Amino acid sequence: MQTVQQTRLPGETAGLWYLALNFLVPGFWALISPQGFYQNFPLPGHPWVAADGPYNEHLLRDFGSLQLALAALTLASIFWPAQASTRVVAISTLIFGAPHLFYHVTHLHTFSQPADMIAAVTLLALQVIVPLLLLLHSPAKR
Repeated sequence: MQTVQQTRLPGETAGLWYLALNFLVPGFWALISPQGFYQNFPLPGHPWVAADGPYNEHLLRDFGSLQLALAALTLASIFWPAQASTRVVAISTLIFGAPHLFYHVTHLHTFSQPADMIAAVTLLALQVIVPLLLLLHSPAKR
């Protein structure tokens, strides 16, 4: 039986860890305490979610579950690298991240503070930029 050594390019694992943490933190928070997430995400006094509409426990728990599913996929790619795992994570992240970024860029009026608007757009843009970089620098075959 022939074994294939799985190697990652420099920065690839760091990019995957960045994505995993960005999924884990809000995922657990929204799933365990949807009301707390709604009122306090990303920090107390900066209610980015509450500023954009009424509370919906079902939607927030689903969002938390989605985030944890993406975290599991990303962590699996980190700990069990396979030929296409980085690309699968990057594509999955883009499917969620690009429309999420687009929504917020077209609804900037929901932010009451300019610093919150800049922080939100920057963090959401990173959830598009990091997977794009992973796709560009992760060969289809290794």
